[in-house]
Amino acid sequence: RPHVYGPGWLVSGALGLTVKDARWIGPLLIVLFVLVAAAVIAPRRWQDVVIAAGILCSPPVMLGIDRANNDLVVFLLLAATAWLLLQPKSGAWLGGASLGLAATLKM
Repeated sequence: RPHVYGPGWLVSGALGLTVKDARWIGPLLIVLFVLVAAAVIAPRRWQDVVIAAGILCSPPVMLGIDRANNDLVVFLLLAATAWLLLQPKSGAWLGGASLGLAATLKM
């Protein structure tokens, strides 16, 4: 298929990743997304669990999960940004770098 995303995604080829790596990267990305999304939503009551399940089972999210879409990587970077910005040491610098990378990959 033709590459329709920004040039930042082509770095994966320089890292030695090929199409064959999609067999392990896709499932890993999906598991990480679900775990991080659950941690971000952080349901505390059973009503929150129902809402969280509705969000994670919504058609746009399921389509992204089914295809292991690159937006899952962007979500993980944004979640990392939020976590890093809450860290007292070096959080702002690393959070800014994570946000910049997410923005670069999304453009």
